[in-house]
Amino acid sequence: MGLDNVVDSRESQLVSQDADSGKWGLSDQIVHSERGRIPEDTQTLLQRAEDEQVRQALARRCDRETIPEVFGIVSRTTWHKEKRANAYDFPLEAVSRTGEAGDDASSGSRQPDNTPQETDQQQLDTVAAMGDSDE
Repeated sequence: MGLDNVVDSRESQLVSQDADSGKWGLSDQIVHSERGRIPEDTQTLLQRAEDEQVRQALARRCDRETIPEVFGIVSRTTWHKEKRANAYDFPLEAVSRTGEAGDDASSGSRQPDNTPQETDQQQLDTVAAMGDSDE
């Protein structure tokens, strides 16, 4: 499924997985491909995100022996994650760090949102700064 992402001379997908049924078939036979989609299942979402992070690390020429240490996986698993990431082409940039889809992450700049956690952190920073000035 990810051959077109690996081989430069291959421009289109050969096989695909149907997003509705989970069945595999030729790309022409699949109406809604699983590729490039954000899964609804949390476990699958986390797996695809980690797969894509491993693929990106390998693309940046990170050492295949270092990656397992960082992600807490077995070295052999990096090969599986890389293949799966190429196959599903998960849009990692479409998912923000808070896990919400739909942020304008494709532009490369994330707009700060005023979530309660950020507001609390700003208040804590202010309190800490005031405490430092008393010394």
